Amino acid sequence: MTESKPVELLRDRQGVYGIGISDAYDIEALAWACGVDPTDMGRTPHMDNLILRPNMLQFGKQCRYGLFAVLQKITGGFLHGMFTHSREERLRQFVHHEALIRAGLPWPPPNEDIKYWSRDKKQQDRNRQIYHGLRRGSLHTINKLIDIALQEAADPDALKVARRFRFCHRELIYRAGAKSRRAWQLAEAFPVLALAVYCSDTARHQWSGDRDYSPADWGAEVRQYRKRVQEASDLVERGARLRDVAAVMQIPMALRRVKPGAAHLAAVACHNPEWIISLMPDSLPRMRTWLRAVYHAHFRAGPDFAEWTAGHALQIPVESENEILSFVDDLADWVRASHGNDGHQFVVRPFRPTMSLRTVTKLSGEWHEAVASNLTGPQHTFPAPWFPAAKVNGVEIIPIDNSADLDREGASMHHCVGTYAEEVRAGRYYVYSICRDGERLATAGLILIGDRVRLHEIRGPCNAAVPKQITAIVQRWLGAQAPYRAEGQNPRLWEVDGGIALCRADNPDGRIQIIEKEEEASEWML
Repeated sequence: MTESKPVELLRDRQGVYGIGISDAYDIEALAWACGVDPTDMGRTPHMDNLILRPNMLQFGKQCRYGLFAVLQKITGGFLHGMFTHSREERLRQFVHHEALIRAGLPWPPPNEDIKYWSRDKKQQDRNRQIYHGLRRGSLHTINKLIDIALQEAADPDALKVARRFRFCHRELIYRAGAKSRRAWQLAEAFPVLALAVYCSDTARHQWSGDRDYSPADWGAEVRQYRKRVQEASDLVERGARLRDVAAVMQIPMALRRVKPGAAHLAAVACHNPEWIISLMPDSLPRMRTWLRAVYHAHFRAGPDFAEWTAGHALQIPVESENEILSFVDDLADWVRASHGNDGHQFVVRPFRPTMSLRTVTKLSGEWHEAVASNLTGPQHTFPAPWFPAAKVNGVEIIPIDNSADLDREGASMHHCVGTYAEEVRAGRYYVYSICRDGERLATAGLILIGDRVRLHEIRGPCNAAVPKQITAIVQRWLGAQAPYRAEGQNPRLWEVDGGIALCRADNPDGRIQIIEKEEEASEWML
């Protein structure tokens, strides 16, 4: 690679040791400050550099919250993609942005209000093609560098073990395993224990229990935990038995069964290791689902409900993990009411851990219906629907005009729309049920921005994605409606912190502008 390249392989006299930003672009180089001979290393690893060779790991910064190395080729350029916060994606972005600058498309764009650097439609199309072409080129470049660096610089054994863990833990596990063969053996033999020892700052909260701490007590707990981590790490390097290391970290030996891909979910099982031995499934996907369900149940309704969930989670008659978690969430509302929380007056029989799945499902359903049926009266009636009910291509779009029906919609669809009642009563939101032949297909939430009503979100059962044709039908229906204006209310102004939120009617994207004084907005008021 030449110095004209923004990202290159990092080399020294022993060969490749990683990937990083070249000297010509690395404005944050700290070689002399770190006391490293730049004539030997060529550079000090940049904060986003990827260091892989074991003897050079001491010079690279460890991953921090929100930025980690995934140690593999990536798919890049997506705002919410799985690799968005990885070091590899940061390096790809560096290549992409430099390529854009060289193509005459300055980055960052000088005017963010102008799409694709031009107001001319044809030029926008050309620039968009250039942008996405260079994005794909940057992805090819960075993946080629990743492949070379992994083959020539990485420790293959530590890399193989680290890749079994979730993304945010891989770099820390790799660093530990590449520096120490005993650490590598621990990560392979007891993933949960390795996670607690070598990813202590990201895993500490999982092992802190249910206690409430004052700031002083929390600081003491952190210091105590770090002391245990150091003691456990020393025991590992001395070749101590796994049982002794686990005892220091207060982790049951039963958790050895938990696979690396689910290790971050195992903390809740410490409440009763017997659940792991007798109830946890062996396959990784079902193991993750089971652990998440037990954790969710414990968080929502306490250890008794977690125990019940441990025995029944995988018997729930739904398919996806989201459906199971949503089902558990609905049951938890009834369980909490059984313990004396809101809605306890509608509980016919309180929850018991010995109840069957059929009994719990029946009692929970009856409780939800009783709660919904009690939501009557003027205080539970919503304002008039923004738009009337409609039927488009056999799909019914039905406004939900009271709290009871909104609660039933949330219970039937297993999502949280039932909590939107206050927003609807305040006139900021409205919810529509999307049905076909009496069967609920989706729930659509509309939001008022200025004098325009927008589709805020549309979700299927358990917050699942909705088929594109259903979304298209709702959008076409919404686009055909006349502009909505709340009675007695200027639709363009709301009071917000720091001033008034102003939405200009001639602004097609509904952008909100904050101004300090209402009189300054008079020229925009109707």
